[in-house]
Formats: sequence, structure tokens, C-alpha cells
Amino acid sequence: LDDLGITSITMNVSFVGMMSLSPSGNSIAHEYGGKTYYFDKGSVENYDKTLQAAQKRNIVVAAILLVAPSSSEVGKLLLHPDYTSRGIYTMPNMTNPESVNCYAAALDFMAQRYCGNDFSHGRIHHFIMHNEVDMGYSWTNMGSPTMETYVDTYVNSMRIAYNIVRQYDQNAEIFGSFAHSWAVANDAKSYVVKDMLDRINGYSHTEGDFRWALAYHSYPSSLIDPKTWNDAQATFDMDSPMVTFKNLEVLDAWIK
Repeated sequence: LDDLGITSITMNVSFVGMMSLSPSGNSIAHEYGGKTYYFDKGSVENYDKTLQAAQKRNIVVAAILLVAPSSSEVGKLLLHPDYTSRGIYTMPNMTNPESVNCYAAALDFMAQRYCGNDFSHGRIHHFIMHNEVDMGYSWTNMGSPTMETYVDTYVNSMRIAYNIVRQYDQNAEIFGSFAHSWAVANDAKSYVVKDMLDRINGYSHTEGDFRWALAYHSYPSSLIDPKTWNDAQATFDMDSPMVTFKNLEVLDAWIK
């Protein structure tokens, strides 16, 4: 960090493994929505160490929130009922109040610890919601729903995070995570990113706008060839198949 002059980092946060519904001899209690949840102290303190090291150096931290499939009590609550084993991670379960409260409690614990007060445990500046959601079958799995159903669930996850995090830090931001495809789906099982973003905007406008941003994975067309200036699929119009470092102007134009 020092030698490279790093000023911003991302950090994967998979909280399912450190969260439980019953106390242990080494847990931190956290009450939310009238229920008490417990977080493994050792796991939490490992996150503290990373975030404190970043805070000491004024490094901006974006936490990538990942919901890992698990057979634990919390894992069963948060696993989406339509999840299939193809998924590396799951979309959080939004289908019942108990699961929603558990998910919100995890967000509230992290926001209270890393977004409020004196940042003595370190600071999370931004929250990236899940990973490459256009490739949901792999990275944020909830089966094979229509794009509209999938985006509706994703917006709910984004909005819950926004409402909780902003109570502690008005400067924190919520980001949506997308791969480098744009107006053409990455593959037959993926969604079209541009269509997803238009749908997110539509749901946000209808249900009440909230501030969200793009955490775009603007990789080269080929993940094994860094010569992004040769990306034939990255054009300078709104129907570009991909957005890479070659044509980031497309994102700027869409946002404006």
C-alpha cells in the first residue's frame, strides 16, 4: 500500500460465515428489528485490521457485499429460495420478513461499525452490492427469473443498503456491479446490462429515487489480452456491445 501509493481499494465482505442466531463464547451481539444476532469476534477483528490499515493511509474502501450459500441457520435464511447450485453466490432472500430482517441486521452491523462514530474500527466509504449481477446465474444467483423479476429483487437489496448505510454516513454510496458487456448480453444466460440499468432507473423513479452509482468491470474484451485499445466490440455509441477502458465515455453519456 505504501510503496504503490494506493488511494482506493475494494474488499470482499462475505458476512454469512461470521453471523449466527445464537451466542458463542467469542461473539459480538447486535440487536436489530427486535431480534439479536451474533457476529464472530475473530472474523470481525480481521476486517477491522484491514480497514484500520486503510484508514491510517486515507485510503477509500469499497466493500463488495457477497452472500455465500451456506447450510448454517443464517445461510438458510439468506439463501434465495430459487437459488441453484450453479451460483457461486446467492441473491439475498427477500421473500419473507425473517430473512429480510436478518439481511438488514448484517448491513446495520457493518454500517454502524464502519460508517459511523469515530471510524476507530476503520471505514467503509462505499458499498458495492454483490458481483456482476448481469451474470446472475453465476455470481448472484436466484435461479433463472425474468430480467424484470431479477432487477426488482436487486433494487430491493440496493435500497435496503442505502436506507441503512445513509443513517450512519451521508457520504457513503451504493454501487451496482456489472460486467463489461453493455447492449449485448455476455452470453445466453446473462441479462443485457443497458436494459437492466434502464429498469433500475424505472423502478427507482416509480418507488422513490435513491442515490446509486456504477461499479463497472470495464475489462478488455478478452480477459487474457490487456490491449483494450484493440477492442472491436467497444464502440463509441449507446449500442456498443461492450464497455471497456477504450470507451468509458459510453457510461458517462448514459448517466447524463
